[in-house]
Amino acid sequence: MVLKFTRYLLREVLPLYLVGCVVFTILMTTDLLSSTVGVMLRNRTPLDQALLMFALRMPDFVSKALPVAVPFAILLGLGRLAKDSELKVMFTSGITPSRMLAPLLVLGAVISGVLFFLDANVRPLANAKWWDTINIVYNGAPPPKEEQLFTQIQKGVLYSAGSIRQNTQDSAQLSGVMVRTPEGTYTAMGGTWDSRQQTWELFSVWKVAGAGAAPVFEPRKTFPYTGKLVEFTPLPEYLSIPDIQRKLRSGNLTLETEHSLRFELQRRFAEPLAALCFAFAASALGLLLRDRSWAFIGVILLIFVYYVLWSYTPELAKVGALPVWIAAWLPDGVFLVLGASLLRRLT
Repeated sequence: MVLKFTRYLLREVLPLYLVGCVVFTILMTTDLLSSTVGVMLRNRTPLDQALLMFALRMPDFVSKALPVAVPFAILLGLGRLAKDSELKVMFTSGITPSRMLAPLLVLGAVISGVLFFLDANVRPLANAKWWDTINIVYNGAPPPKEEQLFTQIQKGVLYSAGSIRQNTQDSAQLSGVMVRTPEGTYTAMGGTWDSRQQTWELFSVWKVAGAGAAPVFEPRKTFPYTGKLVEFTPLPEYLSIPDIQRKLRSGNLTLETEHSLRFELQRRFAEPLAALCFAFAASALGLLLRDRSWAFIGVILLIFVYYVLWSYTPELAKVGALPVWIAAWLPDGVFLVLGASLLRRLT
């Protein structure tokens, strides 16, 4: 009886789930097309490069479509069963709400496993390559590597730069530079870092020898600096989980960068579980509904709430307004609480 019911329920939900995945993926692809086709036509982008750009975006689109299609399928499927009074028949035949929830939770868990594989292995690499490709389409070249707020001490000399942008494999452009030596403090708007020559060269330099001393202007000043160029930090969403952990262990990160990396690390585990949390909340809600129109409204509300939380929690974590683990797990927590409260009404 239970096995027969499980097959019947999944036969109702799975086709809707596939439809939802296709629809949401097409919507995101259409949005990308509307924003890039004009630029590609003006720049005469080769067809193979344009197809590569869209292919690299697919893992991100699929990772977003897989979880949001869960409430779409479950609520519309249960709404159809409620409309035809099939849920009433199942309840009166002795099938409890927990038995109805079980196959849908298993479906959510399977989708969460697929999402975790995509987010851990495929999506970061595809996103990084897509970013390079989209910059080539728009600007004719990959984006420059840039690092913010660099500070290092070598042999008692403090080297600091507001930003570092790589020019070539062995050189980088410095902005907002300060070098503090025993002889004084040197500041400049810009300079260059040549890792082959092992130097920092500053332009339009002002030197202050000590407290009360008048600033002295020098057209340029060269300082010895040993070592290779700084390891530039890509955006967190372009890094694999081991890369994020390695960057966090390396230190020398700004507070904002550290918060972003820690949030992304937590999110790599929290975001895949959204499918399971969606399945729990949508199943509990769907078993309470008695009309398919309310099921459609429930789909919109669940996806809207998740999208708002998913969009704004990274910024809250980045500025320290929320602990990173709370910000990362907040969307899942909201749907777990919602599902649990609805389930109490069912039992």
